[in-house]
Amino acid sequence: MEILARLNPKCQNWGVGGGFDPLTPLMISAACAGADSLGLMILQWKVGQKIPSAGYDKLLGRIKDISERHKWGISTRLSYLMEVCLDDYAQPLKCKSCHGTGKNELHKDCGKCGGSGNRNRSNASRAKQMGVHRSTYMRVWARRYRIVMNYFMDTLPELEYRAEWHIKNHLKSA
Repeated sequence: MEILARLNPKCQNWGVGGGFDPLTPLMISAACAGADSLGLMILQWKVGQKIPSAGYDKLLGRIKDISERHKWGISTRLSYLMEVCLDDYAQPLKCKSCHGTGKNELHKDCGKCGGSGNRNRSNASRAKQMGVHRSTYMRVWARRYRIVMNYFMDTLPELEYRAEWHIKNHLKSA
């Protein structure tokens, strides 16, 4: 993932002793070009590059399929739901109790996060991001959120892994 961050000129590594980074932004871009668009979009989301792309549209299409399967009807809020789920999947919040370590002062699993180091966002913040009232979120969108998050947890890690593998292998041969 640090490779994607290096596409940003501010992150360019000038190497030891003032030399140039052997991986140019052009080489990294070429490696990304052959990766699955959905997997690449997940990797970009994780490094904070929330850029609408082919992967975004592909994932939104899958969310619409889930919507049809569950008979949710047509909603313009599906893209907001997808973005809330993507944020929770790709950029989980750190637990305030253990500061993201997953351990307490006694080096045992944190009681607040169960040792994951992450905490869930509140339903109120999800509702705000989606632009709906909290009661509407709880009545309509909370169940849909859980369904989409379950889909993400089952599907996205593999897509993310394959995209990362493709990029690394392409850069090895460069």
